[in-house]
Amino acid sequence: MNRRPSLPLYFALATMASTACSATSGERPTSQYRVVKNLFPESVQAVDLLFVIDDSNSMRENQESLAAWAENELFGVLGMPDGSPLDLHVAVVSTNVGAGSFGIAGCEADGDNGRFLQGSAGAACTSSGPFLIDVDDGIGGRTQNFTGTLGEAFACHAQLGVSGCGFEQPLEAMKRALDGSNSENANFLRPEALLAVVVVSDEDDCSAADSEVFNSDASFDAADSTLGPLSSFRCFDFGVECATDDLRAPGEKTDCVSRENSPYLASIDGYVTFLETLKGDASMVYAVGIFGDTDSIHVSISDGEPRLDPSCSSPAGSAQPGVRLQSFLGKFPDRNRFASVCSENMSGPLATTAAGINAAVGRDTCLQGPVADAQLDEPGLQAECLAVATRVRDGEQIELAPCSANGAGPCYRLIPDLESCGGTPSTLAMDLSSAGEFAQGHRIKLSCLVD
Repeated sequence: MNRRPSLPLYFALATMASTACSATSGERPTSQYRVVKNLFPESVQAVDLLFVIDDSNSMRENQESLAAWAENELFGVLGMPDGSPLDLHVAVVSTNVGAGSFGIAGCEADGDNGRFLQGSAGAACTSSGPFLIDVDDGIGGRTQNFTGTLGEAFACHAQLGVSGCGFEQPLEAMKRALDGSNSENANFLRPEALLAVVVVSDEDDCSAADSEVFNSDASFDAADSTLGPLSSFRCFDFGVECATDDLRAPGEKTDCVSRENSPYLASIDGYVTFLETLKGDASMVYAVGIFGDTDSIHVSISDGEPRLDPSCSSPAGSAQPGVRLQSFLGKFPDRNRFASVCSENMSGPLATTAAGINAAVGRDTCLQGPVADAQLDEPGLQAECLAVATRVRDGEQIELAPCSANGAGPCYRLIPDLESCGGTPSTLAMDLSSAGEFAQGHRIKLSCLVD
């Protein structure tokens, strides 16, 4: 019988100064409950790593940079905390799943339809099989299906060319790659493995629920709700909602998120549910996004038509803000990383990817998110949190009390840890030492009020 958590528990950190001193004493800052830590009972050795790479005509430099930096910044640093290598499956798909029956160049039929790819057509990659394998062979060596290094093999797979569809649908491509509809993709997913999805694109997700969004015969009238000119602005117009209702009007747009009730674009929540159901546990999914920043979202008018302006630029080109993709990442609190595709090169984004995956498999204990002070009239940081432990073998759930409130039984503490968690907003870690052997058999989810 599951014992569900009920009331929130306050946890005082008397050694820390209040982080909300600007608010009136006794008032709670504007905040919300959010998951700030998922902990595995033990480290995860296996990772199934899926790259979803934009193959439209503006991505050549980005693909080349991925290939150039993958060895040193990704595969050269992926590993367990003790330095041992991960057991990796690595696959690449394009963002091209076609655009229905509207005859758009590069978007014919179903495109690549989520099939694992080995570089562009005619590429002479040295691997055998649709995805790369690098795992422990059980006798002190490695089982690999490629020659050379893993970084070199990936470099060949990742350079897809730039003749793909200009209406990028990375989330739909991800789903088709993993849902079993492509028999050639079989055996990529392993039940015990962390699934890491990395999306690399210079435009936002345009995954369609209704291919009519790509209709090239549609007319445009700014006064009504027709589709408008055949451009990627449609993906923003019908896939995003902002504080202002008229997305076609020129100017800055604020508070933009995925539009979940769009008549044309697929729900982000649907793709999140797909991944959670696929793995049976949201904590076994890790999402990385390398796309356009969302700090600046601006619409302009060019030749009488609305255009979504680039939000960033680099020597490799510019990128539009990835609002829907950012919403997707946000659905995996404490299980995501973001890096700008407008970085000088892919060195930094790939290093960010490696750091995130290493933290996920290595049972990192740092809290993600600026934990709010729930009682400003009390000294120190008063964190309001709920810790739920789910027993792996049967799913039974119990609530863990903070050690300061319950001296008996398994409990948890929040401790300042500048050495390990100095790069996080709270610099706090979750300590389960008082839970002893209990913690080893459970997944722990900590939710706190955050700023």
